[in-house]
Amino acid sequence: MKIMKLPEQAVLVRIFIGENDRHKGKPLYERIALKARELNLAGATVTRGILGFGADSRIHSSKIP
Repeated sequence: MKIMKLPEQAVLVRIFIGENDRHKGKPLYERIALKARELNLAGATVTRGILGFGADSRIHSSKIP
């Protein structure tokens, strides 16, 4: 197992995409996580947002209307 030495300083990047967004037929979140691994980034986590809002203050929900 390869142990990665983490730098003392880092940048946190958050990417907000839709659950149904796709790239070449696969979920975009999966492609992003695999690319992060390929680039030897320190880590990647995919989470599902249940409820939130953006700059327009419009509520986004995973509930079926």
